[in-house]
Amino acid sequence: MTDPVGLSSNSSSANIFVNYINLPPVPLFPNIFLVNQGLPTQFRLQATDDHTPASLLKYTVIMPENFTGVLSYVDEDGTAVVITNTTEIPQEVKQLIYTSPQLQWGVNLASFNVSIADDDTHPGVNVTRVQIDVVHINAPPVLIPGPTNFTLYYNQSIELSWRATDVDSPPTSLRGVIITFPQKGNLYQCIYNAANDSCTAGDVVTNVISTANFVDQIFPGAKEFRLVFKPVSGTYGKVYATPSLNVVDDYLAPGILYTSTIRVKAINQAPYLTVGGPFTVLAGSLVSISNNLTLGDVDAGSIPIRFVVSSNSSNVTLQLSQDSAFIKASRKPAPDCFYNADNTTINCTASQTVLRAYVSKLYAQTLNNTSLKT
Repeated sequence: MTDPVGLSSNSSSANIFVNYINLPPVPLFPNIFLVNQGLPTQFRLQATDDHTPASLLKYTVIMPENFTGVLSYVDEDGTAVVITNTTEIPQEVKQLIYTSPQLQWGVNLASFNVSIADDDTHPGVNVTRVQIDVVHINAPPVLIPGPTNFTLYYNQSIELSWRATDVDSPPTSLRGVIITFPQKGNLYQCIYNAANDSCTAGDVVTNVISTANFVDQIFPGAKEFRLVFKPVSGTYGKVYATPSLNVVDDYLAPGILYTSTIRVKAINQAPYLTVGGPFTVLAGSLVSISNNLTLGDVDAGSIPIRFVVSSNSSNVTLQLSQDSAFIKASRKPAPDCFYNADNTTINCTASQTVLRAYVSKLYAQTLNNTSLKT
């Protein structure tokens, strides 16, 4: 130092020491990782450091002994590498991929630690715990329908069957459901026989309007549902019934509707005919043979059926006192009835209702005592 008159003090020196401080890297990724159930989700490795460029930071994943789900990364060759223990991540990799189990979800379902180190001689290290929270996303079940068209007779039964899969519901939680009951006929519970993979009809399923009509699996975990359908005896139709079925999971999410079309055919039963007799009459008399004569066809409806009455003797002639039977009506190729040459046979073709009216006026003219053959 120098004063105003030019006098100077002695000189002295001082030393300044600067200590090098290396702070650990600071992660820029969240420590809570929110993912959707069953879906692969990317987790980006990102951090900053006071000295080391971000591209040179080193990441090491430290896995716990029991880890829920799959943690992996894709290397520079495009190969997926699953991380199962403590693994140093290649510097060119900046993303991890986590996939949760399909049937598990919840807060803190899994966790792992990430160690971040810089490139100094005495590196700073930061270890961060990453918590994984898995959000449940309910995917609806996938219904696999059985046959959609059935044809049977009204004295038969069929099995309606359908299956289902679900990526996020336990197999035992799936339930079948009847959406639309058949317009005719009945559905029955399936009593399943595993030995021949078939059903026998159990209790009839009644339509409960106030609640869903659930159907149990044929056995727990089978993911298959069956019902037995039976028509009402004696009834038939081309589109007899169109029941609709579905499946729901444990959140009651439905699959795609399964509708089947059922055709029920009539059974062609033979016509029936009964006649009284024998008849004992005086020669030359006229006798009604319609007493105790019945005819019909239980499944013919109004379809024409053929009726033939004949005598086994030329001494007996037949008379049908119904003139309209022998008249050709409009839209008919021929009359309903006709005689043979000697009036010993009458041949009629008409509906059973018309035939009953005709035979009510059927007579035999006898010349001598004889019998009738019908």
